[in-house]
Amino acid sequence: PSRYVAVCATYGITKGVDATHFAPDESITRQQLITMVTRATHLTAAPDDYVAPFLEGQFSSREHFVNARNACYSGLLDGLPAVGDGYDFLLPATRGEACVLLYGLLHQ
Repeated sequence: PSRYVAVCATYGITKGVDATHFAPDESITRQQLITMVTRATHLTAAPDDYVAPFLEGQFSSREHFVNARNACYSGLLDGLPAVGDGYDFLLPATRGEACVLLYGLLHQ
């Protein structure tokens, strides 16, 4: 996967665990998946008055929250069941969740 990671890093889609290391054999979290898709697509930012169905405290960083908020506003999270204040964005993402985001992206 090193070539794919290198391409994603070049385009700013992924940043790795630090400036020179990636963990290609680790699972990615739901928040990381959403962030990578959001970075890859350059989604329009949600307006200031948009209220997402989840809270900033559900994320490990403000960046992940902002990316999820923009993805939700754009409709990319519509197919994920139970996205809201009880959704655990820190759990590993499933292939199905990745498919939902990519399907939503292709059908915008």
